[in-house]
Amino acid sequence: MILEESELGRIDSMGASGGQGVLYDCPELTLADEPGRLIFKKYKPEVRRGREDVILNGMSRLIQVRNQSPDHRRMVDRLAAWPLAVVRNSSGPGASGIVMRHLTQDCYVELNLFTGPSVSLRGVVQYMQEDEKLQLRAIEPMSSPQRWEFLLRVADFLRFLHHNGVVFGDISGNNIIVRRVARKRGGDSFYPVFIDCDGCRLHGTQPFLKQANTPEWVPPEARIAEAYVRQLRRDPDCDQVELARWQAREKVLTKPTDVYKFVVLLNRLLHRGMQCDEDVPQGAAPTAVVSSRQAYETATALLNSRARVDIIWAGLREEPSDRPTMEQICRAMFGS
Repeated sequence: MILEESELGRIDSMGASGGQGVLYDCPELTLADEPGRLIFKKYKPEVRRGREDVILNGMSRLIQVRNQSPDHRRMVDRLAAWPLAVVRNSSGPGASGIVMRHLTQDCYVELNLFTGPSVSLRGVVQYMQEDEKLQLRAIEPMSSPQRWEFLLRVADFLRFLHHNGVVFGDISGNNIIVRRVARKRGGDSFYPVFIDCDGCRLHGTQPFLKQANTPEWVPPEARIAEAYVRQLRRDPDCDQVELARWQAREKVLTKPTDVYKFVVLLNRLLHRGMQCDEDVPQGAAPTAVVSSRQAYETATALLNSRARVDIIWAGLREEPSDRPTMEQICRAMFGS
């Protein structure tokens, strides 16, 4: 779906600005079969400059992933803040931004901070801490089975994206929100909500927006390329073609990088900030965890199978071609 900026009606600044765009509330905008308030994410001039048509065409194709079937729509709407429409620039070529939903209230938590109560998105990065720290901030902890259930949903959504030719790219503790859903019996459920989905890339195409690796979530192939680029730059006579090739390799995010980052997420979420493993330095932040024996043993206890856990852990291998696919990881996690 493509909208003209004039069709948005009144837009009100939400006072929020990210690395790529500024958010506006659209109180007058309605879309068919889209209940609730909508947001216009207007890309900054430096983000869209020279890429307006690429963004317009690429986002239109990304939106179609959701609209292929009712099942696709239900999956995407439950687990992602997906682009619903791309907005055509009223004063120039191509696109100026996208329209998406507001996040629901169950994605937010009122934190108990030293400075007083503060409402914040319930990011998955918050759950990479010890339960005691969560409780001090008035964040409800997740049990190990609840964490595993949450990770199953993350894995299943990534499998869905990969089956539909989509690479998510910048998987991190900040780009997945935790939605808490109260249940009458058996405790609450926790669902992932992927945000910044406009940074996804269709497999075999150039990204519509610049893709990034969040620090401490950088895959091995990007670290190797970065180190080689530094080495090449030290040589004043270096081959510029080779330099450009390795610089491009630094930034390419693929299905295997999604797999690697998912297994890093799994380790950090099951590790729960506990500094008790030999491979985790004393006093290190929980995001420093890459491969945790604590997480490995927790996963083994939940699955009752070291062989299946070993399939998952192979996602951390340095060589991308040696990593399992998300399909193989899901089969190991679901036991199917």
